[in-house]
Amino acid sequence: MDVLYIASQMVMLSLPIALGYAVHKAGIMNDEVDHNLSRIVLEVALPCLIIASVGSVDELPDARTIAVVLAASALANLLALVVGFAATAAMRAPADVAGAYRYMIAFGNCSFMGFPVVSAVLGGQAVLLLAIVSIPANLLMFSVGVSLFSARGGWRRYLRSCAGSLKSPTLIASMFTLVLVLAGVNDLGIVGGALDIVGQLTTPAALLIIGSSLARYDLSAMFGNPRAYLAAACRLLAIPLVAFVLLHALGIDPTVVAVVVIGVGMPVATNGTLYCLQYGVDMKPMIQTTFLSVVGSIATIPLLVAAL
Repeated sequence: MDVLYIASQMVMLSLPIALGYAVHKAGIMNDEVDHNLSRIVLEVALPCLIIASVGSVDELPDARTIAVVLAASALANLLALVVGFAATAAMRAPADVAGAYRYMIAFGNCSFMGFPVVSAVLGGQAVLLLAIVSIPANLLMFSVGVSLFSARGGWRRYLRSCAGSLKSPTLIASMFTLVLVLAGVNDLGIVGGALDIVGQLTTPAALLIIGSSLARYDLSAMFGNPRAYLAAACRLLAIPLVAFVLLHALGIDPTVVAVVVIGVGMPVATNGTLYCLQYGVDMKPMIQTTFLSVVGSIATIPLLVAAL
């Protein structure tokens, strides 16, 4: 891929992040605005973008391609879990936050940041593939991911959390899109056009929220934890590298490899902070690693895409 084009796209994506930071400091955005706008993105705009993606391609993937995409995504995300457990053991994380470190290394922000990046860099066909890629990723996040925290809260609490998470509009939209693809539907007519209009809100809103969320952090407290640097490096570099080597060795289509690798190379999933609150886990390591991974991704994502 053209490195200059990718760099220009990432600069384009970085500018709204900087704007979000500035408007938060100016008092225009705040925690309440971020929370409500995040809900609009995750529960309305992003599901619309995912469903509308079926109309962005002339030819839908066949059943075999879909099976390959699902298998590649499942394999890459299982590898991410293995890296998460191994890296947490290697860094000797304290027992009370070990689950949080495993989560932040294993699970990335594929939905919130992955779709804007893929849409800007690879286009509509890749958005459709990423919707399929996100299904195994979300299923693992909402089951195994929750279990990394829920040992402190009991199995009933764990099952309730899993059941609630599986009702995620993003996951439901991805499953519905998969049904449309399998049924050969790629023209949603006026409805598809309306969904696309709403879906276009996803990228600018998500980037503004990311910038605004960075402005909430006390910068002096973000850089003093060596484990956070290691966790962020595993999330942004080690996991996509391992996934790329394995999927490439298996002879999987380069486009599928690119989408899967970009999907697993996103910053730490923001759900991790919510799970820390829910299960009484110390939030500081999660916030530190999330901050470092978001900032670091501005550099690593262009490198990752260029390498593909």
